[in-house]
Amino acid sequence: MQRDVRQGFAEVFQHATDAAKEKKAFLGAAARLKAGLDKTEEKNALQAGLDLASSGQGQSTAEFCLSVYLLIRDYSADKADAHHSLAEARKEV
Repeated sequence: MQRDVRQGFAEVFQHATDAAKEKKAFLGAAARLKAGLDKTEEKNALQAGLDLASSGQGQSTAEFCLSVYLLIRDYSADKADAHHSLAEARKEV
């Protein structure tokens, strides 16, 4: 499972992209998922995870995006859904 998650992250993380844009894309995908959640508890849990990911001092863009990607995968139906959310968020960045 860990290999699948890391491989999935490698498929969507764009090293060549501007770091700020890459972070915005991952945060945008998480925000889209949060907006689609029905239960307040799920929204609060996702927000707590985002707050934790954002609080990391001195972390690289890849580390930050991996943390957010893990949340996106947790709250998406499957890997394809997570990747679709990221693709849509990139269009808005």
